[in-house]
Amino acid sequence: MENLIFKHNKRPIARIVILLVSLLLLVGLFFIILRPGDIWDILELVLLALFYTGVLIFITLPAGIKLTGEGLKIRWFNWLKEKNIPDTEIEKIILGRLSIHINRKDKKPVKLILEGLEKADKTRLYEFLIEYTKQKNLALERNLNL
Repeated sequence: MENLIFKHNKRPIARIVILLVSLLLLVGLFFIILRPGDIWDILELVLLALFYTGVLIFITLPAGIKLTGEGLKIRWFNWLKEKNIPDTEIEKIILGRLSIHINRKDKKPVKLILEGLEKADKTRLYEFLIEYTKQKNLALERNLNL
């Protein structure tokens, strides 16, 4: 089995609006800085530029599931960091139309939202998880209400 990687096909409207507002503020602050001012104006400009760069990098990171020797490493859309899930922790995987739940023993379940995925990507993800559960002898449940 190969790793499963998804590229961002769509960007949510809220992120685009935040990026545009940040960019406009950055440009506005740049023109304010051109006039004589104090050090706080320059500091605001630098902080806003760092914020804008961080959001831009966060948006463009690909999502996906990578196989490791002991389990899965999942990086999903809108997550700041990856989650490592060992095979021994997985109780069952529930496939739904809108989300996938990975129930873990003694821990909070991992929920993967499928809203932004195209039909072909959802099919790839379902096939990947079905094959994974067969290989590792894990419980798999199909629930169309999720």
